[in-house]
Parts: sequence; C-alpha cells; structure tokens
Amino acid sequence: MEDHEQSDHQKEKENIAIFRKRFEERAKALQALLGDNFLDKFTEKSQEYDLLGSDAERLQHKKESWERFMANGFLYNSNRAKYQSRIDGTTAQYTLKNLDFKQRCTFPTTLENAADVLNQHKHDNRKKNSNGGNLNGQSKQNKSNNN
Repeated sequence: MEDHEQSDHQKEKENIAIFRKRFEERAKALQALLGDNFLDKFTEKSQEYDLLGSDAERLQHKKESWERFMANGFLYNSNRAKYQSRIDGTTAQYTLKNLDFKQRCTFPTTLENAADVLNQHKHDNRKKNSNGGNLNGQSKQNKSNNN
C-alpha cells in the first residue's frame, strides 16, 4: 500500500534527480494555487531583507524567495536516513550567533544548489527503527518530548 501512496518525501531508493523532478512538479502545482507573490509579506519581515540597502535589491530578493523556499523544502523532504548530518551541519552553522548573518546563512538558495549539495554528500546510512526514528538518533516521539 505504501508504494502506491503519493508522498512529498524522497523515497528510500529514489535518487536525487528523480526526486527533484517529482518535487518540482508538485512545487509548480503549489505555486499555481498560491500565486507568484504569496511569500512577499513573509520575505519583507526576514532579517536578510532588512539588511538589503536598495529597493532594487529588495525587489530581487522577493523574486528569489520562491526559489529559496523550494530549496529548503527540498532539503526538508529529502531522505533523512541519508542526509541528516548535512542538514544538521547547515542548521548548526545558522545558530552561530557570533557570526555575521550572511556567514551563518549557508542554506542552499536554489533548488539546483540543494540538489548538488545532496548529490555531493556521502550518505549517512542510518537505518530506521520500528517507532519512526533512526537507530542512530531519537524516535519522533522522543524528539517531540524534548522540544
């Protein structure tokens, strides 16, 4: 049954190129439903937007917000058993408050870049256990209890 269900997450044996194509198709459908400017208000409230000087830079940043949104969604929906350590590293870099914002913000900004990052990453080879977590990490329930 699980093989027939549609999922936004990368399947266990699905390579990055096929996952990217499927992800892009769904993203285009979502954008058609939500419109081209649905991220504008959110973008205007971001720290990066505040750091931009000119109106032209801010307009360009708004135009690029969809691509950044897709890049982050692609990472989020990737196979965590293979890529969790890469995602954790990027997240850890972002939390280093002693660095300038631009130095901390190392998340991919395009879907192409996100796919390249995952393609270049050596798989973590984590195995899933029966309660939804990884043998190398906590279960989903334990993670939610810790937050």
